Amino acid sequence: EELESYRPIIYDNVVSSMQVLLEQADYYRDKFEKEGGGDAKKFELGEGVAATRAIVDNAVAADKQLDETLAGAIDELWKEPAIKETYAKRSEYQLNESAAYFFDKVKILGDAKYVPSEHDILRARARTTGVVENNFVIDGSKFSMFDVGGQRSERKKWIHCFEGVTVVLFVAAISAYDLRLFEDNSTNRLVEAIELFQEVTNSRWFTRTTVVLFLNKIDIYKEKYKNTPITVCPPLSQFTGDLKSFEETTEFIIDNFLEKNLTEKNITPHLTCATDRENVNVVFDAVKETVLKKSLEEAGIFS
Repeated sequence: EELESYRPIIYDNVVSSMQVLLEQADYYRDKFEKEGGGDAKKFELGEGVAATRAIVDNAVAADKQLDETLAGAIDELWKEPAIKETYAKRSEYQLNESAAYFFDKVKILGDAKYVPSEHDILRARARTTGVVENNFVIDGSKFSMFDVGGQRSERKKWIHCFEGVTVVLFVAAISAYDLRLFEDNSTNRLVEAIELFQEVTNSRWFTRTTVVLFLNKIDIYKEKYKNTPITVCPPLSQFTGDLKSFEETTEFIIDNFLEKNLTEKNITPHLTCATDRENVNVVFDAVKETVLKKSLEEAGIFS
């Protein structure tokens, strides 16, 4: 039942992502037509897919769940050259980073017997609003984790509520260096993440709080950085090293975060991939040790 509860989220990710691609294809076609360039034809859908597009448009309008017919339509559209061209320009607009993953298996998703896999769930995206509390026990130790909304409109609701927490786990997508914010299409996502990191790290509410930095989605970063240089991101434009070097580029990004720490905190950075269980286990073990050590220090048992 828990796995099946993620099905609506995955369905929404798939359908809304295709709708975004269709709308963007229209936008690019019209844009290039007005400019008089020949690129407009690259974004024209084939004559035979009008009915297929109508299936998706009608499903969105009716808030319809993914089924075999809708899945087949999305699969056909995903094969369209115009949609592929539009997808290639995804850094210019808002598109779920897992879109291609779900499109590639959309016929499986449309099967009435489909049950989300653990990997599917990790790829699904739902924006966090407000504060979500999760309590769990690991090796006999009780943990309470609070997931807070990172969007601008959400921050003021939570940042003052957690004075005295043991650890802040700051998660930022390292792969987002060429993407823009959902709520502000003029602001680079990594720029915003660095600014928020500075705000949190130096906040008076977290004076005695340990901060652990997670630079997540390293798998997507590995696919991207050699073709899209990190220097497209304003604070990374000063990078003078080897743009093809994973070690040099990630170290530079980490340094851009850590230099914002104006306190005496010793902040530990981790490069993570949330879809890699082994990677997450190693990192979480390190975090667990940090949390327990901090708790013992506060109790006067460890120094």
